[in-house]
Amino acid sequence: MKTVGLLSGGKDSVYNLLHCIANGHEPVALASLGPGAGKDEIDSYMYQTVGHSGLASIAEALQLPLFTHTIAGSAVNLGGEYGSREAGTKGTEGDETEDLYDLLKKVKDAMPEVEAVACGAILSNYQRVRVEHVCSRLKLTPIAYLWERNQTELLNEMVGAGMESVLVKVAGAGLGVEHLGKSLKEMEPTLLRLNSKFQLHVCGEGGEYETFTLDCPIFQKRLELTKTTTVVSNPDPLSTIAHLHLDACTLIPKPSYPLNETWPEKQERIRSLLGIPSLLDEDNEVDAIRAAYELESLPVELRQTAVVSTDLEVPSSARISRLGDWIAFAEVTAFGAGSKASVLSLEDEVKGCFANLEALLATHSATLLSLAHLTLYLSPTSMSLFPTINAIYSTYFGSSPPTRACVSILLSPPSSPTPLRLKLEGLARVGTDPRTSLHVQSLSYWAAANIGPYSQGIATGDRLSIAGQIALIPSSLTLPSPPDFVTEVALSRQHVARVVAAADDGRWRGKGEGGEAFGEVVYVSAATLPKGASVEWQVTCKREQEEVDSEDEDAKATPPSKPIGIITIRAGKMASVPIVTSPVLLVRAFHHPSVSVAEITRLTRDFLGIPSGELPALSTIGATFIATQDESDVDVAFLLMGE
Repeated sequence: MKTVGLLSGGKDSVYNLLHCIANGHEPVALASLGPGAGKDEIDSYMYQTVGHSGLASIAEALQLPLFTHTIAGSAVNLGGEYGSREAGTKGTEGDETEDLYDLLKKVKDAMPEVEAVACGAILSNYQRVRVEHVCSRLKLTPIAYLWERNQTELLNEMVGAGMESVLVKVAGAGLGVEHLGKSLKEMEPTLLRLNSKFQLHVCGEGGEYETFTLDCPIFQKRLELTKTTTVVSNPDPLSTIAHLHLDACTLIPKPSYPLNETWPEKQERIRSLLGIPSLLDEDNEVDAIRAAYELESLPVELRQTAVVSTDLEVPSSARISRLGDWIAFAEVTAFGAGSKASVLSLEDEVKGCFANLEALLATHSATLLSLAHLTLYLSPTSMSLFPTINAIYSTYFGSSPPTRACVSILLSPPSSPTPLRLKLEGLARVGTDPRTSLHVQSLSYWAAANIGPYSQGIATGDRLSIAGQIALIPSSLTLPSPPDFVTEVALSRQHVARVVAAADDGRWRGKGEGGEAFGEVVYVSAATLPKGASVEWQVTCKREQEEVDSEDEDAKATPPSKPIGIITIRAGKMASVPIVTSPVLLVRAFHHPSVSVAEITRLTRDFLGIPSGELPALSTIGATFIATQDESDVDVAFLLMGE
């Protein structure tokens, strides 16, 4: 993709450009926000402005056009999310993020061929979320190859790749005026020592220092700071704050720079210099691949995408249930209870599903903003229409959308004159507990970006809902080639683990490695998975209960909330069903086509010991092969979700 690089002049924004080139994205322009005439820096949560007076020299060294814009706004919206969760809303008026929007719109208007934006964010969710919000509004792809990288490794890689960046600002944590002007190579031992002593962020992600880049492998000329002025804001030796004003820069030719190299030659040269992370973590790879081989031992049919050809029954009506603040719903289609199916356009069917879902949620004083997770069940022929479905879907959500999983199953008899193409199942919460989202939309080496209307993780109440994870390579959002089942299992599991870790508060159950990593598991064959993937993980984590001191009279001890688990049924054993006494919020029934929906309803009624009219939300999912960790090729697997 043709890419504009957000340029601060620091090591991160420049080094990320190298990784863009290594991954096939061509920088064609640079863009920077500055503090205005007569200022070195301003109080900004978003932008590094120290060194901005030297950015024109960096642009000349890169031989790229530089677009600039003055920061007029301030940090108005300080939340972890930016923009409204309502669909179709824009940013926050007067916020400095809107200056970035104006800058990138200027770039796009002048260079419509630009498709992506390179951002050097490593750890700052605040910065990443706002860059991604602006990119989404301008239909640009954000690229952040440094995101979530180990900072010690990253600093070492920068030095090894020939990044010559010098410190132009220090802000405490053991750093002083004497460190200004020193290079990363000179400072690396000091930064590691201060990290051990004061927990300083080795790459300066806590604002401990800022840098200015004098040379790197893509500069055609190197910079020399011929005149600087030291400005000390706080002389306290324990918390020194000081920066260099760049009075004058000189560009020096690099005789060894390959001016006539082709684009492929440039890519290859840069790749040879960089430390590109391996696709699979060393500490997770063995366990993940072992799990993949355990899956290989299951019947081979389980791993095939076979389309069900036996008639299934059309769900009769949507179902909803509530336990406390949690709401579950299932079998939501475009057709209401007792209505006669009619031929609908794809757009009308999607809109009909959401209209019925909104009406269903309203019966419990909930809205689409209450959603934590949605599962889209598509007919086998509808997966190819997913871009259209997704475009309509996106009109219902703004920032922090619910997580989402998508899978293709047979929704109605093949002979039906008006077959269903879509049904919905999911969870919502109406409580007052905080709701936090993880919605990373940038290409990176971390995990698959969600460039679309769904988050990787939503944490609310005692649950962390995770979007369906397939084995997309994070840097390119493509599946491994050539196709390899073991790699897909290992990589998709790694995505789940990284999403959980990024959302971690230390108490999410089921995040460990090994056979019990995901707790109760049902393995189900599907007609089709997104992008033709072989494996998709759909995971929900429960929060571990905090231990309460029994001597604290004011503490309210709550017993741990445990998943109810799985009930499996085989032919000839359908009459012998255990009775479940714990409250049930949602029943997901994965069943062979030979087992009717009426039989599933009867079985559910029997093991819950309640009349059909009092059943919780019941979702029926037809599949040719169903297995659990203990049994393979069962007729029905009931996955029960409790309070």
